[in-house]
Amino acid sequence: MSRAVSKAAFAAVSLAVSMAAVALYFADVCEPTKFYINSSATGYFLCPACVFIFVSAVLSLTYEPRGVLDIVLPHAAIVLSLTVETLTVTNFFNHAMELLTSSISKSLIVVYATLSLLMSLSLLCRAISEIMRRREK
Repeated sequence: MSRAVSKAAFAAVSLAVSMAAVALYFADVCEPTKFYINSSATGYFLCPACVFIFVSAVLSLTYEPRGVLDIVLPHAAIVLSLTVETLTVTNFFNHAMELLTSSISKSLIVVYATLSLLMSLSLLCRAISEIMRRREK
């Protein structure tokens, strides 16, 4: 399997994992009695999503930037994924602080979800365009 296909597959998986994690998180915050898979007190699904988006951002940095967005988006994704990861791990050890259920954290996770969607789509599009370019040659 070529490197571009691997990047495209990883981008698709990271998009799915991060969106599922954020959707489950907000569903659990809104209706805590109905969802037991992702507790807002621990945020078990946010940790893998942060790792996937972090790696996607690092992979995106391997491409030649085509504009300002290609430079800013990966760096912002790295910063936000590490921030959400820190909140999740800290909240795991200290539930009393309620780091994942505060209004500021919810706003940060909405920004993270939007950024992770853009980051994964950007990486997926660039990997697919690289695959198409190689097939034409």
